[in-house]
Amino acid sequence: MSIPIPKEHGSWVMFFTAFIIGIFIAGSFTLPVMVYLLSTLALFMIRYPIFLLTRMKNKHQFGVYTKGTVRLWIIIYGFTGTASGLVLVMILGRPLLVYLGVFALILLSAEAYRGTQTARQTLLNELAGAAGLSLIGLGAYYVSTNRLDARAWQMTFLLALYFVMAVFYVRMKAHWVTKPPTDFKTRWETGSVNILFSLAALILTLGLASYGLLPNLSWLAILPAILRNVFDALRGQRETNFKRRGWIETIYIVIFLVLVVLAFKQ
Repeated sequence: MSIPIPKEHGSWVMFFTAFIIGIFIAGSFTLPVMVYLLSTLALFMIRYPIFLLTRMKNKHQFGVYTKGTVRLWIIIYGFTGTASGLVLVMILGRPLLVYLGVFALILLSAEAYRGTQTARQTLLNELAGAAGLSLIGLGAYYVSTNRLDARAWQMTFLLALYFVMAVFYVRMKAHWVTKPPTDFKTRWETGSVNILFSLAALILTLGLASYGLLPNLSWLAILPAILRNVFDALRGQRETNFKRRGWIETIYIVIFLVLVVLAFKQ
């Protein structure tokens, strides 16, 4: 029996980046954190069978998955996520996770509705997903420390900022696969949002750090990705090797992870 597992390499990298940053900044890996990882993994993975079910409609099978298999794994993922979440809230004393759970249900509902309309990801859907993945780190920090302090929200802000930048960057590169830019005008038309958002992110981070609302070196954590975004947008090169691009993006996000942790440990 085939197990429906999300195929998006980038989403998996973002998920574990947010989780690892959360526990590193919290400074501990406890039993509640392990239960939290189980719960969030189940909720993360349930998105894919829900999407498959919406695409099946009146069909019995979609690809290698039958409708019965998909429904079974929705139940398995749903039970695992809910049961472990209840353990965290009611037994291990992490009541604020209820709010994260409600937000996760809203995102799952939006994903299910989008699946009934189109198989393609919309910008709003991708931005909501980026926000949801950034909250993985917030939850990991809270479960580890049992508090939500300024460091937790600062970390979540940086995660969301980086993930949203990644959304605009990937959409730009994907657009150029089918419509390669031929001159500066066409590069600017499709890359301007990427450039402007990246520069705005840098200015905002520098400003917040100067007022003590973010760690001093927060801007350094997002700088490598910003330089890549601006350089690639101005260069306008069409992507041909997606496996290579995936590894390059993984390297960038690992650099971000290390620099964020160092910024909070200074």
